[in-house]
Amino acid sequence: MNITKDAFEIYTDLLLPELLDGICEPCTVSRLCYRREEIDDGWDELSESEQALVRHADKVLVSEAETVSSFWLKELRYHREKLNPPQEKWWWWLHKIADDTYPKERLPKWVKND
Repeated sequence: MNITKDAFEIYTDLLLPELLDGICEPCTVSRLCYRREEIDDGWDELSESEQALVRHADKVLVSEAETVSSFWLKELRYHREKLNPPQEKWWWWLHKIADDTYPKERLPKWVKND
């Protein structure tokens, strides 16, 4: 199994059908963002059904941003300084999504509740 498929399984297992109990620990949440980064890098390697599951998991992650981001903030500085992700990579900005300061136009359409 390649890294993208591994990341896919971890990401979707933690988020589907809902946020897994026990996920809210700093190291788990930060790894979740790394897994989403790997998925983004290998998006074209996923099948259409896998992409649909990731989109569903993304929606769960955004809907749980307030819960997850409080744990993410504990490690935020280190990870963000290490990777310096652009704002287009919304999964690195969960704290801003949680406090409603992340630009909504940068969120993918599948996570919006419009």
